Amino acid sequence: MTSRRKHLAERRAARGYSQEEFAELRRFRAPHDEGGTCMNDGRIFREAWIDGVNKHYPGEPKPGYVTPWDETPAWEREAAAAVYGQVRDFIEVSGGHAARLTREQKSRFVAICWTAQMFRHFEDPKPGYVADWSDLPVWQRETDADIFERIEGTV
Repeated sequence: MTSRRKHLAERRAARGYSQEEFAELRRFRAPHDEGGTCMNDGRIFREAWIDGVNKHYPGEPKPGYVTPWDETPAWEREAAAAVYGQVRDFIEVSGGHAARLTREQKSRFVAICWTAQMFRHFEDPKPGYVADWSDLPVWQRETDADIFERIEGTV
């Protein structure tokens, strides 16, 4: 059994669904791109990012910070979907106990996942793309925590 199939079987069993029920639920997932990434996951991440920027950014945010999903570059959509998946999987394997993390811990997790994606997509990323969490502005830390909590609400 492939690791993907094993993962799905474990998720189905953990949620108490029969194989048929789980297959029916999966039919209603958002479409995937050619690489198999669920774009709806990335869209949820991006919308949480935009909401967080609008809530926490001091003053008028840069246009790139609030670019709608459909206008977001492909690499950024892929990164958003990947980080959504990492956070979702982390929440699931914690058995729901990730809810006990502080906002700082949630924010740090999102930030480190995002940093790994920047290294994946760029040979020499801008320093701001890979800054340590403690060097991020407060608005970005708060936005990252909001992203984690938004994903938490979807799992």
